[in-house]
Amino acid sequence: MSKSYQAVHDFQSVNLTQSLTQINLAGSSLSVKNSHSGDVILLNATGGSAISLPTPNGGLNFTFVVSNTGAHTIVAPSACINGAVANAVFNTGASLATGAAKTTISTTAGSAIGDTIRLVATDSKYYLSGNVANFNAVKYA
Repeated sequence: MSKSYQAVHDFQSVNLTQSLTQINLAGSSLSVKNSHSGDVILLNATGGSAISLPTPNGGLNFTFVVSNTGAHTIVAPSACINGAVANAVFNTGASLATGAAKTTISTTAGSAIGDTIRLVATDSKYYLSGNVANFNAVKYA
């Protein structure tokens, strides 16, 4: 015996603002919190931004976008960052956070507005991805 089902949607009760991405300005310093997960954080300070990440926790994810080309620094609480960003001008080396896990991500004078750095966490690590316009625009330590 075959059954058919009909889906009924009450679109009047849908709140579309729930799907908007939250944008945060880093300013000169920002201690990122778990509640920032899923947000876009603009690295906007002329003199650069000092960002502190929370301890990696499964599912946390942050996107950082350069909106001012100051020297921005993102620091994890331990050596737990692994991954790489894609460069428009490729060169292996400083733009890779492979091998031993890293603690610090820094943008340089070569960064460009729109460069992105993404971090996704497991219970013990941050996995890095992103896109930058220029070689050596991002360095790791």
